Amino acid sequence: MRKLVIIALICVVAVVTVLGIQSFLTNESSSISMGFRNSGLPENVELGFRNSGLPENVELGFENSGDPEFVEIGFRNSGLPENVEL
Repeated sequence: MRKLVIIALICVVAVVTVLGIQSFLTNESSSISMGFRNSGLPENVELGFRNSGLPENVELGFENSGDPEFVEIGFRNSGLPENVEL
C-alpha cells in the first residue's frame, strides 16, 4: 500500500511538472513586444520570431544604426492575434 502511495505521488509531481513547463513555453499573454537594436557594422543581421500562442497584440521592432549590406527580419505567426505589427 505504501508503494502505491509513493508511485501516485511521483505521478502527480510528474504531471504538475510537465504542465508547468508547457504553460511556461506556451505563450498565452495578451501582448508580446520584442525589440532588437544593432549599432554595429555586420554584413548580415538576421532576426526571427515565431509565435504559436493566441495573443491579442504581437509587436516586433527593429532599429539599425549601422551600415550592413543585408538586413532580414522574419516573422511567422500560427496564432490568431487581432493585431500584428512589424
